[in-house]
Amino acid sequence: MRLKAVAIVAGAAAVLLTGLAVPTQAQAHPARGFVTRSGSQLRLDGQPFRFSGANVEWLGLVGYGPLNTEAGQFERFPTHFEIDDALATAKEMGSTVIRAQTLGDTVGCGNCLEPTLGHFNAQAFRVMDYAIARARDYGIKLIPEFDGDARAEQGSTDSIYSAWHGGASFWTDPTVIGDFENHVAHIVNHVNSYTGIAYKDDPTILGWLDCNVCGSLDGTVTATQVTNWVSTISGFVKSIDPRHLFISNTAPLTADAPQLAIPTVDAYSTEIYPHWYQYYGGLTRDQVAALPHQSAALTVAAGKVFFMSEFGWDRTNFATAADLQTYLDGLKADHNISGDLFWALEAHTDGHGWKPIPNNLQCQPSCDTNEDGSWWAFYYTGIATASHTAADMLARGQILRTHAYGMRGIRVPRHDIPPAPSNPQISNGRLYWQGSAGAVNYSIQRSTGWGHWTTVCSHCATDQSNGWPTTTRGFYRVIPYNLDGRPGPASTPALNWRRS
Repeated sequence: MRLKAVAIVAGAAAVLLTGLAVPTQAQAHPARGFVTRSGSQLRLDGQPFRFSGANVEWLGLVGYGPLNTEAGQFERFPTHFEIDDALATAKEMGSTVIRAQTLGDTVGCGNCLEPTLGHFNAQAFRVMDYAIARARDYGIKLIPEFDGDARAEQGSTDSIYSAWHGGASFWTDPTVIGDFENHVAHIVNHVNSYTGIAYKDDPTILGWLDCNVCGSLDGTVTATQVTNWVSTISGFVKSIDPRHLFISNTAPLTADAPQLAIPTVDAYSTEIYPHWYQYYGGLTRDQVAALPHQSAALTVAAGKVFFMSEFGWDRTNFATAADLQTYLDGLKADHNISGDLFWALEAHTDGHGWKPIPNNLQCQPSCDTNEDGSWWAFYYTGIATASHTAADMLARGQILRTHAYGMRGIRVPRHDIPPAPSNPQISNGRLYWQGSAGAVNYSIQRSTGWGHWTTVCSHCATDQSNGWPTTTRGFYRVIPYNLDGRPGPASTPALNWRRS
């Protein structure tokens, strides 16, 4: 999403001007087959397949990219708990698909998949393996990406592969393209260390995404060069993996016959953030609302699948929750649109509380123009940020959840029972725990022994609380509650020996 607003807006304006331990609940929708294409529609297990879901960019590496650094951290591997929590949260929200750029696109850093040219990081693959194995358990399809923030990691509009070859073109130089194909082949042919299944044979992967708005960040590349590059890379991928879909994120789409006619591309995706088009492009809200439908019509007319790989959910894009609802209702009603993915889902972190807000620039100069995690980072069931109240984020989250089930054509179910809070610990007289996916608040219980528990705090703690004071000796445990008010299982007890 980042560093690309102006380029996307320019293309969109052109479209307008032309008129154009496996949790038991993880088994709720265990779709095991490959997603396939039938003309301009997707199918799964013999049935039409439409989806809504989330972007979880950091699923393979946290802090990767020029503007995505967490406070005090840089390019670290996500923990198993963080991966599990994100997947459980996505499932609770009705997501059946997650796009994760860092399941493939991490290049040129110590913890990256390809730290230096031609050398691959076994630990990075191990983290990716875990994420893919667990997504399978949750019945969630994944869209990994081959190239995205790698192009901007060193503050450049071109690729790190170009830098490794003295600035040779990422799009046209045969040696650079060969290096990139080597990167792709290592991913596609890799055998998952948890499942024993090669990525190219794993139906957990919905399809391979080529790049992050290919060419939009590089003012030197021509449309023809991008088309030739997409044709080359998609053909290479199909030659070693004919079972998965190949997706080109060559947004924004115009009436580009050569691009849409590439035979080895199955689907095209685009990314739409209304505030960029309104702020930079001067488009009206109605004109922005028409963009995905115009792109979808063009793509489907060419016999290919269309979906939205990113869209904004927040106040800077939709002033009210009702505006977001209207926008999503339009997407659901347009069956030329096979799916959509909001940007971007966060998760609980190890220890206690939430992962920090990514690239938290505190909305300078304003939340309406700056790509700041405080407006786009989504925390379920809602936290207060510079752009949102907790109640507003909560309301928008429920709209996203209802939309996800609506895209699947099924009734919205009751909220999942949250899992037991994990790893309860007492430190400096306070009880801490790792958050429970889908929990809106927690109760604290205390026992002096013999299994009799007394509630000392009813629905009074959240994941933003500084734990809970343990002023009396005894055992303490935590009980999560979902948005329906139903409790989940209690945590294991933590023992406080001291009296405050």
